[in-house]
Amino acid sequence: AINTLTETGGIIIRTPLPVAVVDRLCRNPRVTYVPELPNENNLAPPLLVIGGTYEHGMAVQQIFHNMSKVLIGQAVVVSAVEAAFIEGGICSLSVLQRTFFNQLHDAISEYGGDYDVVSTYTSLDGRVGMGHTLVPNLDYSRGEKSQAYINGFDRLRTFGGTNPDSRPITLLH
Repeated sequence: AINTLTETGGIIIRTPLPVAVVDRLCRNPRVTYVPELPNENNLAPPLLVIGGTYEHGMAVQQIFHNMSKVLIGQAVVVSAVEAAFIEGGICSLSVLQRTFFNQLHDAISEYGGDYDVVSTYTSLDGRVGMGHTLVPNLDYSRGEKSQAYINGFDRLRTFGGTNPDSRPITLLH
C-alpha cells in the first residue's frame, strides 16, 4: 500500500486547515488530508481520520501502524472534506467543553462549593466523562494552551470556512 503513495507522488497534509482550503487542495487525487485531532494529556488519539482516496488512505494507515510510536485505536478513510468537518467538529466541541467547565468552576467557587466534588461526580456520567473537567489545569492555568485547542477555537469561530464574509462566533468570557 505504501508503494501506492510513492508511485503516484502522494502528498500527505497533516495540519489544521479550513474546509474550503482542504476542498480545493484535495481535488487533486494525490493529496491526502490527515487532520491532527486533539487529545487529552498527550494520550493516543482514539481515532485516526484519513481524508482522500481509499488506496492512499490504506497506505497512510499502514504508515501510522508501522512507523508511528503512537498507538491508534481506530482508523477511518473518508473524503477530505468529511475529514476536515470531523476535525472541526471535534476541535470545536473540545473548546466549548473546556470553556464551559472553566465557567462552571468559577460559578461553583463563587458560591463556596468544591469544584473537585462536583467535577468528580459529574464525570461519572458517561455522557460527560473526565476529559475536559480538569480546571484549572495541572499548571494552574486556565483553559487549554495546546496548539490543537487554539486551532479548535479558531475553527469554532469560523466553522466551515466556506464563506469568507461570514461573521465569526464570539464566545462570552
